[in-house]
Amino acid sequence: MAESGFLSGIALLTQPGGRSIGDYLNGQLSSRSWTGFRAAVAFVKRSGVRYVAGSLRSMAATGKVEVSVGVDCGGTSVEGLEALLEATSPRGRVWVYHNESDSTFHPKIFLLTSKDKAELIVGSSNLTEGGLFTNSEASLRLMLDLSRDRARAFLRTTEESLDAWGCSGGELARLLTPSFLRELAAAGYVGAEAFTRRLEDDGVTTLASPRRKLFGSTRVSRPAGRAGRRHRGEPPETRPPVEPALRVEPGVTFLMTLQQTDVGRGQVTTGASQRSPEIFIPLAARNEQPAFWDYPAAFTEDSRRPGKLDRTAVKMLLGATVVDVNMMTWPVKHDFRLRSEALRSAGHIGDVLRIERTDGVRGYTYHVTIIPKGSALYPVMKAQCVNPVRNSDKAWGYV
Repeated sequence: MAESGFLSGIALLTQPGGRSIGDYLNGQLSSRSWTGFRAAVAFVKRSGVRYVAGSLRSMAATGKVEVSVGVDCGGTSVEGLEALLEATSPRGRVWVYHNESDSTFHPKIFLLTSKDKAELIVGSSNLTEGGLFTNSEASLRLMLDLSRDRARAFLRTTEESLDAWGCSGGELARLLTPSFLRELAAAGYVGAEAFTRRLEDDGVTTLASPRRKLFGSTRVSRPAGRAGRRHRGEPPETRPPVEPALRVEPGVTFLMTLQQTDVGRGQVTTGASQRSPEIFIPLAARNEQPAFWDYPAAFTEDSRRPGKLDRTAVKMLLGATVVDVNMMTWPVKHDFRLRSEALRSAGHIGDVLRIERTDGVRGYTYHVTIIPKGSALYPVMKAQCVNPVRNSDKAWGYV
């Protein structure tokens, strides 16, 4: 590599089959070799951030961390941005870059720096599970020797490009905060993952146009002689119609605000029995989407209580753990119950319970998330709990 003048090494990272970029980044970010990490990616999903959150948090605790993210084509989710914001807090910064002109933010760059060396990784990987681990991806890894003038000059050029997508991006780049994340969701730039997954299933790869513009606009040059023209036989460029962000057909995910009856324990005095750990689902919610709960097909009658129906040991993923949940319903009660100490212990009054139905191939039928009050995602999820419950502060909805 001597003839290059500034590279101490070069390598190609490929996956699957080679070392995934996710594993590589985790190893580097967790080491003490680097004092800075910067990145620019088109798409961010919770599925990708969760694998590198620990190492990102470790780097952000002692070094400089900056990430620029795009919000084009429906590829970035509310959950992904929230997870990235949490993983880089409190010292790191996340920038959201978007050009209101017809231009897509599409880079995939990762930069590691220290006093005497740097590594630049440029390729096809986004900050998603597929991009970091399971997709067929390729990235070129350049190792820079910063004792050489050309290496330092190359690094400065790289950092200037990253700055243009962040701190020096003007109205095209906005610093991500919990309040700005709520603005992005409300304006339709990003959606909840249940919504974007449903669009992908329908063959739609972009969200609807934002309701109001939050970014600036810079004109982008088109190829000479190309603007407004098509080759003979080439169909016109069209975009499929899309429902407004955060509106989906029912039956994918159940949402409900938790109340004292769901997360409370009843008697707490010494010697007294605590209330059974049960989440109370309104009968109206069960009856609106019975197939979501496999009701009544997957339920059997309790031999000890005529009319009582049970569905036992239902596998639900809560955090990183699969737990068994018992479902029950009977005529003398006015609700549908999920019995699980793990579910009760996970939530607090006012939090939103989010239960997503899965295909079951990973060993669980439902994916459960508790959305706490005060989180960036909370207003988006709570707004979709559109059905009130009489004589209660509880509300619920399907998305």
